[in-house]
Amino acid sequence: MQNQTEVVEVPQIKELEELVAPHLNGSKITSYTSKYLTKPGENYGSCMIAVTAKVETSDGKEESLEMVAKMPPLADFFFKIFCPERTFRTENSIYLDLVPALESIEKQLDIPTESSFVRIFPKSYGGRVNCNNDVGPVDRDALLVLENLVISGFKPGTRSKFFGLEDCKFVLKNLAKFHASSIVLRKLKPTEFQKIVNDNFKKFDMEGNMDDDYNNDFTELVLSDIKKATNNNEKVLKRYNEFTEISKASNSDGIECEDGPYSAICHYDFWINNMMIKYDPITSTPIDIKIVDFQISQYNSAARDVFFFLFSSVEIEVLRNHYQDLLKVYFDSLVDLLQIYGCSTEEYNFDSFLKEVKDIAPLEVPHAIFMLKVVMAEVKVENDDFSKLDESMFMDENANLVGLSYFKRIQDNFELLEKFGYL
Repeated sequence: MQNQTEVVEVPQIKELEELVAPHLNGSKITSYTSKYLTKPGENYGSCMIAVTAKVETSDGKEESLEMVAKMPPLADFFFKIFCPERTFRTENSIYLDLVPALESIEKQLDIPTESSFVRIFPKSYGGRVNCNNDVGPVDRDALLVLENLVISGFKPGTRSKFFGLEDCKFVLKNLAKFHASSIVLRKLKPTEFQKIVNDNFKKFDMEGNMDDDYNNDFTELVLSDIKKATNNNEKVLKRYNEFTEISKASNSDGIECEDGPYSAICHYDFWINNMMIKYDPITSTPIDIKIVDFQISQYNSAARDVFFFLFSSVEIEVLRNHYQDLLKVYFDSLVDLLQIYGCSTEEYNFDSFLKEVKDIAPLEVPHAIFMLKVVMAEVKVENDDFSKLDESMFMDENANLVGLSYFKRIQDNFELLEKFGYL
């Protein structure tokens, strides 16, 4: 057993200086310190390291630079299921391929700052998949270096503290900006867009990386939670089982999403912890946002992100009283952005978007219900040893991972799904 005062060593970051140097405008890193950035449960799919670097500028001055180094997950279980060979390449592509393409469009069209797509992404200081000039597979030395947003006043979402109405509207407007970015790229630069999607954003079945026994056991565990939450509601259980089968079949069928009005590069994990928000210090209203953690992004219906976000990250009373209004906030923002970038919006209308949301609901209901266990989990790791995280934290029924509020949220979600006509 580890001594309680023992400090777990932060993973070594190889060749950090060489990777970052091209992004420092002639400055160079002379030294740096590092420490773990995130706590268990805040990011299962990667290891996040806070880096404080001393930088010597081209004119000999010394400055401090705060960055975040993102590496593949330390725990073997999460390394396997998140499949860095796919997910690390995908996230790097956001910063190394998509953002530069968007910068080119915005410069060409002279887009105003408030409508910029690029501003919703953190600044990147470079990325790689290994230390072999990116030749060969993704390995444990894969790295993505980003600005440390906390230093600039951004705050991460708090798990189990769902968004209220105003925050939700703000997030949806910026989610529309993320989706509009790839729709605009598809319409204005179709060849470049197709290459980016084909290389890194095709369908990804994360469940396919899990053992069948684990998948089956976890499905049964979630089903048991639903039974408890809904008092064995037969209609809910029947529909949930049907949705689960539909979702599994869709995830594994290998059929790529066809181009349509709402087809976009989707986040696919857009919950409260995968965004950083800056608030006005006087009014506490949100004024800026950065979207993060694009490991499992893929080309699909933008409605999937919208549905998943609302049912995994928003206060239940907000959904109960404002659900359709929130969908309209997203839709209007999407259309407005497409028009600003000179794209035709004749094929867009709110009724078609409502139909899109209803069509994808069977695929996202299991996703959102499963995610509640992650969102509302209380995960503790002794001595910050992140390498010890594994599947047992979800599978141990005696772990007291969630409380009564988790079961109440499941019940509330299904009541609203029934009310909105999704069951």
